[in-house]
Amino acid sequence: MRALAANIEACRALVGEGPAFTHEARQFHDLVVAHTPNATTRHVVGSLVALWSAQEEAWAESMSRRGAYPSDADARESVKAHQRIVDRIAAGKAADAERLARAHLVATQALFVDRFDDVVVDAAAAKLHARV
Repeated sequence: MRALAANIEACRALVGEGPAFTHEARQFHDLVVAHTPNATTRHVVGSLVALWSAQEEAWAESMSRRGAYPSDADARESVKAHQRIVDRIAAGKAADAERLARAHLVATQALFVDRFDDVVVDAAAAKLHARV
């Protein structure tokens, strides 16, 4: 829980920082998956999260270059969604946490697909670019 709380605080500090915010917010999802008890599920879902993160981070860079990155209000709403998920996890309300996570995923993917269309990002190339 401490890692998730620290991530949320880091995200709050990065509202308004465009791609840096997206990168940190994506880490939240990595942290959730990293704590999945079933190793097979953790590895499979972790792979999917890595692919989606590469897509979303490329989208953030593209939107930022075009001056079309989502508003600070949108970023704060994402942070609030993460906080609500963590609050439900901490309260032992797994079904509520899952419901909120699904709603957050649907909203985020709808925004992403609406603005980035169906462009495919090579996850390996995106990670290589991030290291340079």
